Amino acid sequence: KEVKDLMAYLRLTVNPHDEEALRRIINYPTRGIGNTTVGKIAAMANQEQVSLWTVILTPALRTQLPKVAQEPVSGFVKMMLLFADLLNRKNAYELALIIGSQTGLLKELSEDKTVEGISRYENLQELLNSIKEFIDEKLAETPQEPGTLPDASLGAYLQGVSLLTDLDNDDDESGKVKLMTVHTAKGLEFPCVYVVGLEEGLFPSMLSAKSVHELEEERRLFYVAVTRAKQKLHLSMAACRYRYGELQYSTPSRFIDEVASVHLETVGAKPKPGAFGNNAAYNSFKDDNSGITDNARRIKEQQQKQQHNTPPPQIPANFKPSDTSKLQGGEAVIHQRFGRGKVVSIDGAGDKRLAVIVFDTEGEKRIVLKFAQLMIVKE
Repeated sequence: KEVKDLMAYLRLTVNPHDEEALRRIINYPTRGIGNTTVGKIAAMANQEQVSLWTVILTPALRTQLPKVAQEPVSGFVKMMLLFADLLNRKNAYELALIIGSQTGLLKELSEDKTVEGISRYENLQELLNSIKEFIDEKLAETPQEPGTLPDASLGAYLQGVSLLTDLDNDDDESGKVKLMTVHTAKGLEFPCVYVVGLEEGLFPSMLSAKSVHELEEERRLFYVAVTRAKQKLHLSMAACRYRYGELQYSTPSRFIDEVASVHLETVGAKPKPGAFGNNAAYNSFKDDNSGITDNARRIKEQQQKQQHNTPPPQIPANFKPSDTSKLQGGEAVIHQRFGRGKVVSIDGAGDKRLAVIVFDTEGEKRIVLKFAQLMIVKE
């Protein structure tokens, strides 16, 4: 549910006339817009032959709603207009993070400390991580044409998700697997079972480390998972994965150590006994790099370089964008976000002029000059 809720906000941001998305989240989290008000909006939309969004966007129509609902509806409209305004200024991950925060979705779930609440919050984090991975892969792509940049917008992300969703509607039942949580799998058995995500902080959960009781509950869940298999059982972990928007190396789950080695056949990077809490074992595993794609390794290296950079870029108080129509290679510039840098080359023409700039603290960036906020500095 929580993933569908955030996705509805993302869809409505890109397409405000998405009626299904609007109905889903107009009063979630609760903001005082009840079913009676939603019904009134729908009736007005039907009468005026317009969309639900048009009704709540139009002041003359909005004033016909119950007085108690007019202010909450107006606040909802203002919030969605803010998100729409950021569409062309933020990439998909940045905007999704803003939406999750501004709507109160992340706050509401983070305050729910029940097992179910923690699971729902982690589900949202996984969605954000998948969006961040999409962005990093997009930005790592080589432009197909000179003067263009990969499309890392929220619209591009939703289009990709839509293509994947279409595959889910395929009625062909052959050659498929069942994907379910451990809780859902209780009481069921299958010839072949894959238990994934066996990493510290994931299974067992990071929050379970705070309580012996919760850790034992996680251990019982692991037992349930492995005993679902009739013939073959595969235990797997990721060498690195996105956590909270950053690519991080993983530590093998302590539960792997609790399985007798005589029953294990290890493929790929081998988690050594005692890996949990053992820095030497962890570093040995981490340095193996098995299972890490070239793209993931490149992204991780870029993140590490950024983390070791000296202070964030300093933007002068008198910053004012310059006319870049005659910008040339070798000139020094200051970017509103990336700070000071030097132009290496200029490609393309007209609206597709693209500058390759090496910034002091952010490294090399390819920037379309039409949208760039650059101040030319005379050295």
